Amino acid sequence: LKAFKSILQILREEGVGARESWRDSIARQLAEESAIPVGKPLSDAEMRDLVQRLFALDRYGKTPSGKTVMQILPQTDIDKLF
Repeated sequence: LKAFKSILQILREEGVGARESWRDSIARQLAEESAIPVGKPLSDAEMRDLVQRLFALDRYGKTPSGKTVMQILPQTDIDKLF
């Protein structure tokens, strides 16, 4: 709830860009508010949890518009690279 209030405040102050819908603006702000800060060290448990939560998503390798952003390579393909 705190993050949502923060997002609404930012939208009130900055508005929505000409090329951005309210939905996209809220999604962007929510992603920024909930992101792990750059350079923040994570424990092994936090990293494991993050990866498990990622792979629990239905479309973990796609953007909301369907663009592929990640692909799982079989071990045999990785071995060919080295």
